[in-house]
Amino acid sequence: MGAKITIETHMLGDKRVSQIVGGKTLNDDETVQEALDYGYVTGKKDLIRSNAHGVLKSMLVGIQKDGNGRKIDEFFSLQPVIHGKLDDITDDISKDQIGVGVKARALKQLTIDTSDWDITVEGSTGELNITSVTTGEESGQIMIGEAVHINGSGIQLGEGDTVKYYVPDTEKSTPTTISAEYLTSDATRITIAAGAFSELSGEEYAGKTIVFDLKIGNSRAVKSATIVNAE
Repeated sequence: MGAKITIETHMLGDKRVSQIVGGKTLNDDETVQEALDYGYVTGKKDLIRSNAHGVLKSMLVGIQKDGNGRKIDEFFSLQPVIHGKLDDITDDISKDQIGVGVKARALKQLTIDTSDWDITVEGSTGELNITSVTTGEESGQIMIGEAVHINGSGIQLGEGDTVKYYVPDTEKSTPTTISAEYLTSDATRITIAAGAFSELSGEEYAGKTIVFDLKIGNSRAVKSATIVNAE
């Protein structure tokens, strides 16, 4: 399996938006080292990094000079973008009114094949919201053998409400409904007794993603965590 990706979806005004969460951005040193490791470039790291910086800076200087976009093969392009406005077409053009920025555009070779990604989608509907899942101080991790806390708002359990979990790409990939005997809750926390996860104590579950799926009233929320120190 490839990258483990978590996508969070939420409402922004009247639109639902999605974004990848929990990732990082490699710095230039790490990026150049990765290119060396993959065999896409050869040579001294400092020289490669300097050349890459030089090409990008040259593209920006060139745009400033003539207003034309630049591109590198079919990977990406830099294009000048106008921002600001004129109140009327007859207005005198002033540099105080019009600004120029630069926008990077991905070209066709930058289409990412996600068929090997392990994707988990998180989010909520209605008034239900999960902020974290934890067994201790480290948010986003649960320890087998300890009680699990689901923190948030609007999560008071009532009759007919359910808390399910599943572990993708394992024998527990089918959602399991947690029995009410393991659950206690108030408006901001659901506590799940350690016994609910006894079947996840094997080493094959260590480091795996566990996904919690809550349905409370007409609202639903999904949040994931990582299983650690499974015995």
